[in-house]
Amino acid sequence: MKKYVLKHKNLLSLVILVSIVTAQIRAVDYAVHTTINQLGKFVLRTEQCLSIFFNSKNVEPYPKHMQQLAAILDEFEVQFGNMTRSGASTIKGEVQNLAHEVYIEFKAAYTVLNKYSNKKSKCANDLVTDLGRVFNLQVLFAKIQTKLKELEKKAKEQGDTKLVALIKKFDFFVGKKRTAWGSMVRAALYGALCKRMDR
Repeated sequence: MKKYVLKHKNLLSLVILVSIVTAQIRAVDYAVHTTINQLGKFVLRTEQCLSIFFNSKNVEPYPKHMQQLAAILDEFEVQFGNMTRSGASTIKGEVQNLAHEVYIEFKAAYTVLNKYSNKKSKCANDLVTDLGRVFNLQVLFAKIQTKLKELEKKAKEQGDTKLVALIKKFDFFVGKKRTAWGSMVRAALYGALCKRMDR
């Protein structure tokens, strides 16, 4: 009887341990899926804001665009707390690092753009020079796509089909936007910027 009770207790302990570990794995999976999803939304919203900013047909004043961009950045920062980089080589750690890098680059662009918020178009060359030192949207999109390919491979190895689908969707969007920004004529972007500064 004693042996049966001991075996029963050991079996119960094992079942509880497996349940805890499974719940933790599911929580990590959910966290990674949520992070990729939120990062995708953040990139989409930020790109849309920049796209509208560099559209000469849009008549909203420069400061209003900066308020919108600041709100997007603030919301993302709140979602991810301190945006700390992870030393972990797990998918979760790599996704956190990607989110951190993307946030830092968009924040750098915002800082430069905001600095010129009340300046006229005679300062447009200075703005373009300063912005070019810290930010290039096409280069950022290329970095994101490279990292997404690595993450997709790891997600496939782990058999996480939901994560693979999320990554592919994100990668497709980034690829489209990278092509779109690459096809924009620099003179047109510069002209739109000058108009925006003189409004």
